[in-house]
Amino acid sequence: MLAPGPEPRYESPFVSTIRIHRHHAEGSTAVRRKAENIARRIAARHAVSWRWQGDSLELEAPTGLASGTRGRVTIGEGDVAIEIELPLLLRPMRRMVEREVSAKLDAALST
Repeated sequence: MLAPGPEPRYESPFVSTIRIHRHHAEGSTAVRRKAENIARRIAARHAVSWRWQGDSLELEAPTGLASGTRGRVTIGEGDVAIEIELPLLLRPMRRMVEREVSAKLDAALST
């Protein structure tokens, strides 16, 4: 089970935070590899940068349509936790983003 992660980087009425948590039966190395492959695909399609910070994959969109969006994928031995901070302009898309990320996470963990 994952230890409680750090608090959101900032709380603001202008940011909407999505939190998704799933259990997995794979080793953390396999899940880490899958997360990195997904991050590479996202970076290729959008102006998103990513890096590993310990067991967390940090993503940020400094420019482009998703500008101001930040994300964190924290991988534990039996858990994956995703946190996405959407800026004000993307708040109307929160439910759609949450559904898409949940579906892609479920698909990645089922293969």
